[in-house]
Amino acid sequence: MHTTRSGRRRWGAVVAASAALALTLTACGGGGTDDETGGGDGDEGASAQEPLTVYASTLPSFQSNFNPFSPSALTGAKGLIYEPLMAYTGFRPGEGTPFLATDMTFNDDGTVLTITLREGVQWSDGEDLTVDDVVFTFEAMRDEPAINGSALPIEAAAAGEGNTVEVTFSEPAFSLIPSIGNSVIVPEHVYGEQEIIAEYVDEDPVGSGPYDLMRFSQQLYQLEKNDTYWNADEVGPEQIDYPAMSNQTFTAQLGEGGIDWAGGFLANVDQAFIDKDPENNHYWFPGAGMVHLVLNNQNPIFDDIELRRAMLLAIDRQQLSDTAMAGHAQPATTTGLVLPAQQDFAEDNTQPLELNVDEANSILDAAGYTAGDDGIRTTPAGERLAFTLSVPSDFADWISIVTLLQEQFAAVGIEMTPQGVATQEWSDGLRAGSFEVAMANAGILTSPYFFYRAFMSSALSAPAGEQAITNYSRWEDPETDQLLADFAATNDPEAQRAAVVGLGEIMETELPVIPMLQSPTWGLNRTANFSGFPNDDDPYANPTPYTYPDNLLVVMNLDPVE
Repeated sequence: MHTTRSGRRRWGAVVAASAALALTLTACGGGGTDDETGGGDGDEGASAQEPLTVYASTLPSFQSNFNPFSPSALTGAKGLIYEPLMAYTGFRPGEGTPFLATDMTFNDDGTVLTITLREGVQWSDGEDLTVDDVVFTFEAMRDEPAINGSALPIEAAAAGEGNTVEVTFSEPAFSLIPSIGNSVIVPEHVYGEQEIIAEYVDEDPVGSGPYDLMRFSQQLYQLEKNDTYWNADEVGPEQIDYPAMSNQTFTAQLGEGGIDWAGGFLANVDQAFIDKDPENNHYWFPGAGMVHLVLNNQNPIFDDIELRRAMLLAIDRQQLSDTAMAGHAQPATTTGLVLPAQQDFAEDNTQPLELNVDEANSILDAAGYTAGDDGIRTTPAGERLAFTLSVPSDFADWISIVTLLQEQFAAVGIEMTPQGVATQEWSDGLRAGSFEVAMANAGILTSPYFFYRAFMSSALSAPAGEQAITNYSRWEDPETDQLLADFAATNDPEAQRAAVVGLGEIMETELPVIPMLQSPTWGLNRTANFSGFPNDDDPYANPTPYTYPDNLLVVMNLDPVE
């Protein structure tokens, strides 16, 4: 049985019982626009309570889409409107908080999972949520790989006894329980009408979660409390506002007290935010992933391990952290593991990566990369050793990093030209493989297995011309896949640890990606209106508002300040 506590005291009581059985920017659009739509009753849904104002996106404007399976789904679609079976966060490895499911139990070989659903749940349009909706969702993920973001090896799903569903997998799926639990369930009577679910633009969502869509415009969308939610009494914020704003506006509004919860980098966070209201303004930047360079393996130049080794050694990680991230980021490790979160899986070979320009140049010299008159090398085939480096232009810290990388790589004869693009274009390019080198981040997720799997599993890659899921470098290696399979096939902690150690050795010697920094997660919050955000004393979830399912765990832990 998979259940857990929650950071919220009163929420935790509901979990135990079930186991036993934004700055209001309405005026910014001039009071509304022609493209404004509402999922509720307009102003009648407004609350006297201050809204929870959230900055969770660098998009300058929004396109209405709450399809939780779409890569362009707006923040809050997953978690707040469409909720999971059980919520698993990397900040509490192995613990699941029950939502739509009260229990999930495997058979002995890990190929059949029995899911017990919560009784009395309704969709926001009044229809009952039934086992048929869960069966439909799992069958849809099986039949349409584009919406099966975790590549779950689903073979079949069927109604079981009473209020249960049995999901059959083609291979042992013990290790996949967090991904299964985090699967959002959608209504068959809506999504069953769509020919291709991944392409469905959901502008009028019908969810089961704690919030409904209240109003939408390109500059602001608002969610309101779902009064028919099965746990409505435990929902604190009556309304959540998501305004669109630039980095400059974000910084200004944050300092003026106009944002309650944000995920964003501030180089001078103490001066720009904390000092404005030390009693109410807070930040927590725990390590939560690995910032790295993705090399597009569709380009045969990156088959050369010597080139990859030289690129690894050419990076001055301390300079990147000090200059671009105000010293909040530690150098990445040789195996990529994030410390101390993944310390239990680290061997002696897991050490901070260090700069070594001399060795990088020696490697390239020996491998036949010849320096030209301008200092830039040519490949053994006589081509200029030059690449473009794709980065979201709105990520201020990453823009600073790629500027430094341009200088650092030039010191070893590699011409690296930063290419700032819109966030959506960067994201689309990663999946499509239409880049040469790109910056990316791999979250710690719920275990090192998922961490490595995200960027090393061939199941999450794709052939040229098709969309990769998360393995953007398109690293494909039988030994890697076997180690991932070994981990997934057992519940034995020692066997699982051995598999992770093997994956770390591949990271260290083969370099599927180029690790740079252990990425902090930029959690900023203001407690003048709401309390209960995660912090170093109560690290129950990722502190950023754009991380799923942590966004749901945090919102359910918030209480309005009287």
